[in-house]
Amino acid sequence: MTISVLPLLTTTLSSSNKNVFASIDMSTNSFKLLIVRVDLSISHFLTVERLKKPVLLGMDSTPTISQTSTVRI
Repeated sequence: MTISVLPLLTTTLSSSNKNVFASIDMSTNSFKLLIVRVDLSISHFLTVERLKKPVLLGMDSTPTISQTSTVRI
């Protein structure tokens, strides 16, 4: 089985953005991506990008991800 991964974020970040962090949450119902920039001057996280994609991986009773579910990713 081959899984293709496409870029979700097309924003270009310069090398001066050293305080940028990302979090990926991959659950059975959705995948979420959060990218933040830390603003040290105010000790705050500023959201750069937030994406959510429904995937519905656990729709059947088997403990594996089916080919149909993989296509939904």
